[in-house]
Amino acid sequence: MARKTETRTISGYDVKLVRSDRRSMSLIIRPDNTLEMHVPYSTSIHEIDQAIYSKSTWIKQKLTLNTQLTEIQPLPPEQCRRADQLILARIEHLQAAHHLARPRKIIIHDLVSRWGSCSSRGTISINRRCSLLPQDLMDLVIVHEHCHLTELNHSNRFYEKLIQKIPDARLRQTKLKMFHLSKKRI
Repeated sequence: MARKTETRTISGYDVKLVRSDRRSMSLIIRPDNTLEMHVPYSTSIHEIDQAIYSKSTWIKQKLTLNTQLTEIQPLPPEQCRRADQLILARIEHLQAAHHLARPRKIIIHDLVSRWGSCSSRGTISINRRCSLLPQDLMDLVIVHEHCHLTELNHSNRFYEKLIQKIPDARLRQTKLKMFHLSKKRI
């Protein structure tokens, strides 16, 4: 059965309700403060209302936190080349400093939903907007993706490798969450 979407006011919040064949409920608060709830088809509005009400403290905290996010816009075309050079120079420095595995290929381009990725074929993609981050956070993204070359998951072994290279990686990850990628495209 296809997903069914509707918008309703529930517990005082405008909620995008997505019904599907799933088995459990999940609540997502987007950076633009929209609430999205994914529920099984059989879930009643009363059950949804109770779930949202029970999470009201967390919702308020998350909505407040969202007001503190720094939105990172796409770079204008005239700044892309300089950003790519900055990132590539930083990659070379970090590969030498941390003895990082070398990827088969490095791609730098604008991504709207992630800071970087690593494919099973050994290709690392870095979001061009990383050039707008503080250097310690850009370094985290680069080293994170390089660690995926040998550990293509987020297991304990992966985090051991990451923390071996960047001891304060967990703190940096928390700081990185304060930056939000704008969905706008130039």
